[in-house]
Amino acid sequence: GQPREDDDAVIIKRSWVLAAIDAHTKLGITPSGRKRVGFDVADSGDDKNAQVLMEGIEATLVEEWKGREDELLKSAGRVHKKARETGADIDYDSIGVGAFAGAHFQALNAEFQVSLTYRRFNASDGVINPDERIDPNDPQSRTNRDYYANLKAQTWWDVARRFRNTFNAVERGMPYEPHDLISISPDCDHLDRLIDELSTPRRDFDKD
Repeated sequence: GQPREDDDAVIIKRSWVLAAIDAHTKLGITPSGRKRVGFDVADSGDDKNAQVLMEGIEATLVEEWKGREDELLKSAGRVHKKARETGADIDYDSIGVGAFAGAHFQALNAEFQVSLTYRRFNASDGVINPDERIDPNDPQSRTNRDYYANLKAQTWWDVARRFRNTFNAVERGMPYEPHDLISISPDCDHLDRLIDELSTPRRDFDKD
């Protein structure tokens, strides 16, 4: 069947993601800023490796490929090559087999005599800026430490905020700074899969 346009239980609504397709063009924004490659490392089984290239606020490339655990070096090489070609930093999932990716990137930097920046992302890490308020304008709002269970929750919520802002900007004409928005190139491969992946995770609240 067809997926629901929106589900109130999800973190990112499907309509928000659809509004972000080519949003920078719709809003007359020229994407600029840091380039980065996000690398999701496959664990095992049917899971696939994936990389997404962000150029400023725009996702310009989405790739996925099958790679066994013993082929992590090959997969890391593919990501490192894309980063070299585009002048991007690398953000990689360091859980499971991804824990070894940093060592591979270090070796590849030495092999190609470059100094690409690579940063680990551990979803279970503590939140960033734990003592900051969820709403900076409300001194009574909860802190990041109290509101988010871990870094994964915090970053998903931040991405959702940018998609929601983009929907409001595209569909309702509300003004936002470009860095608070997100755009997806309509030329990306696996676009339908990306939309589904973004609009599937559901919210979960701890009892306290």
